[in-house]
Amino acid sequence: MPILFYVARHGLTSEDLPGREKVTGWKDIPLNVEGKAQAAKLGRFLKSKGITKIISSDTKRAFDTATIIGEIINVPVTATEKLRSWNMGAIQGMFSEAAKPFLEFFEKNPTLKPPKGEPFWSFFRRFKGAFWGIVAFIRKFPQSRILVLTHSQDLDLIEWLRDGVEPGEKFEFGEGLPAGGACEVRVYEDGSITKRKIFGKGREAGG
Repeated sequence: MPILFYVARHGLTSEDLPGREKVTGWKDIPLNVEGKAQAAKLGRFLKSKGITKIISSDTKRAFDTATIIGEIINVPVTATEKLRSWNMGAIQGMFSEAAKPFLEFFEKNPTLKPPKGEPFWSFFRRFKGAFWGIVAFIRKFPQSRILVLTHSQDLDLIEWLRDGVEPGEKFEFGEGLPAGGACEVRVYEDGSITKRKIFGKGREAGG
């Protein structure tokens, strides 16, 4: 039987507004009113999924989303910095379109560190370790049903793990699952991964 867990993206913030998106990264931006409503709606959707534990990025927007969901489904939340998005340092706070050339440079050169940030390789290794750590936990405790609450960049990296993509081979701009959306992830005995969008409008999550 494959390992099954759910992965969700935090709700909207003031820096996710269409046409005015900014690079957020490690900035501690709270949910806006719509983001809180998205979290509550996702929580109601997840009530029937049998979730036993929520593991969340410790950034405010992610943790607050997880807390709203946890209160609705009566499940505790554990926060970890391992599920943060990429620390893009001085690029954070820029409008996304203006920042794209800088992000491309540091993704093409994943061992280089953005000013005041972390190399893309560090982000990739951090999320990869967290992902396989969650898989190992579920293998040890097969009755667990986990919800992972994280960021759009981390969600995109699941597709990289699925497809065997390494940093420097492809660009990642967090343009997949919309805010407040969720995916179902399955990991098979041979290590293969599928990812299927189950909640939220926008581009299909693939897999």
